[in-house]
Amino acid sequence: MRSRVYAVLVALCLSCTAMSEIVMAGLNEGDVAYKRGDYVEALREFKQLATQGDAEAQYRLGFMYAAGQGMQQDPKEAVKWYRLAVAQGDDRAQFSLGNMYDQGHGVPQDSKQALKLYRLAALQGNVKAQFNLGITYQFGQGAPKDYKEAAKWYRLAAEQGDAEAQSNLGNMYDQGYGVSQDDNQAVKWYQLAVGQGIATAQHNLGVMYVAGRGVAQDYKEAIRLFQLAAGQGDTTSQHNLGLMYKNGDGVPKDDKEAVKWYRLAASQGVASSQHNLGLMYKNGEGVPQDLVLAYAWLSLSAIDGMDISLTSRDILKPLLSEVELAEAQRLTSEWRTGQLLVRDGNPVIAAKPKGDDEIGGFFSEISKISWKEMMVILFAIYLVVGGCLIAWGPVRKDISGEGEEMRRSSLVGELQGRSAISERKILAYQVILSLGFIFLWPVFIFSILAVQKEKAAQDDVDNADNSMKVLEGIRFQTMDGAGTVSCDECDYFEKITSFIHGPQGSNTGYQCQTCGKFSKREYINPFPEYDDYDPCLPLEDIPLEFRPHVIEFCNSMIQLIESQMQKTPRKNWLKKWEPDVEKYRGILSSIPTEELERIKNIRDRTNAIYESSLFCECGGRLSRDHILFCPKCKSKHLSYNCRFIT
Repeated sequence: MRSRVYAVLVALCLSCTAMSEIVMAGLNEGDVAYKRGDYVEALREFKQLATQGDAEAQYRLGFMYAAGQGMQQDPKEAVKWYRLAVAQGDDRAQFSLGNMYDQGHGVPQDSKQALKLYRLAALQGNVKAQFNLGITYQFGQGAPKDYKEAAKWYRLAAEQGDAEAQSNLGNMYDQGYGVSQDDNQAVKWYQLAVGQGIATAQHNLGVMYVAGRGVAQDYKEAIRLFQLAAGQGDTTSQHNLGLMYKNGDGVPKDDKEAVKWYRLAASQGVASSQHNLGLMYKNGEGVPQDLVLAYAWLSLSAIDGMDISLTSRDILKPLLSEVELAEAQRLTSEWRTGQLLVRDGNPVIAAKPKGDDEIGGFFSEISKISWKEMMVILFAIYLVVGGCLIAWGPVRKDISGEGEEMRRSSLVGELQGRSAISERKILAYQVILSLGFIFLWPVFIFSILAVQKEKAAQDDVDNADNSMKVLEGIRFQTMDGAGTVSCDECDYFEKITSFIHGPQGSNTGYQCQTCGKFSKREYINPFPEYDDYDPCLPLEDIPLEFRPHVIEFCNSMIQLIESQMQKTPRKNWLKKWEPDVEKYRGILSSIPTEELERIKNIRDRTNAIYESSLFCECGGRLSRDHILFCPKCKSKHLSYNCRFIT
């Protein structure tokens, strides 16, 4: 009997070994076919093994269906095979299926399911899943923001050599997110990522060398790193190189080289580079003086958010003739549509004219068409023009606005006891308007253009108001990052950082209103924020650490709605206002009075501590909303020069 058992066991071992060898042979044959690009043969080999339950083959089959290799892309089929491999614990399939849920490919988008699968893969050491978990927790995509958790997963991926994780972990140490701020650790991880060619790390390490943080200050090394990042298209590094060549930091001062880097960043929409390039053209630094191009670049910078460019541009305006001003405005307009024309030696590219033979041949073909066919063609063109104009912004907005006006009228009518207008009727009305415009567009187009002209005139007035605001002086909000402030009326000069970046809780810049000294203060929020809070969620389902934030949110919503109700006649109240107030009051009524009082006391105490810190060593009050003035002579005529963007 015992000998028979041994014989069966030996037979089973031999059969398992043989089966394993067959599976390996099939995988090897599939690999060979895949590497030589024979996806059909690879698909056949992998599918045969996958149907027999081999997890490796199931994962590879899912990957081929997802990528469309050997067949059309089929996300649903990819999901099917990934799930089979996930059931057997394959970490690559767990990551890939998590990615499908994250993107909504082949399955309904589900961030929670994606997070669960990423975590399963990450716990098995899958570096891509670990990196994705870091992204998820850092930016709150699919889970509440948690910098400590983000740093944890970045570290695991970084220690396995993932370059992007190394760069992001360096940034966490650089900014003090989820870890204690540590310049040395930031430099360590940036250097590892730089060794693998990550542009963001190259830029950030360059900034560390400029500031001398974690390393000895070394402008030459900073320039080398900025050049590496700029070569990969990093626009901030391109801008910083322009600044360093302009100021002669680490290199001989070279205006031509500064213009080269400014132009690269400016052409990609960096407002600071557009502003600086405009000033270079205005002063003839590194390029021949060209007030037309200076005006155009300063206009683009103002459009892209640099308010201070409005002042510089308006100073130029009286120096231009009407023809030059029109040319500058044309250049600005064409750049906005992706057709930048330059005037510094490069030829202006015009449309190639047709030859006489081509024109003659064209009219010869036209002459063969009968007048009836011509009328049909012209009518079709007429309708196409009307259809295209429907997609034009102003027309589309007018038609949408009519629909919104009907909805508002319907809401008012409902409040007054009349029946509401159905969405179907509103849609039908918009369709009739659209068809009417397509057939009668010459009648309507002039009135629409008149409205647009009036709007443009109003925009000019608004821009003029903005220009006056900028002329008042500089404020913290107009600064880009780290730079210098100097006085136009005395020898005062100081390095300064704006401290305007980041959410509440970050350092904020202030100036003493008595002595003028610049300093910073930090507001530390006593309660963590619950980014994914849903008012329909029962209070008991909310983690305890987030309850104070929810309670403060409910209080603020009650105050906001009641404020609107006091300002608005009752007949115009929105239907949801009263139910919302009741809902938020209901949430607060379930909270013990002691807890409400405790939260209020903590917030009041935090505010009081912060308010008490807003005093200078000299006893003067700190403020950040005023126009900055010189600490030495009290003049408001200050200049700000950005050294690099933080």
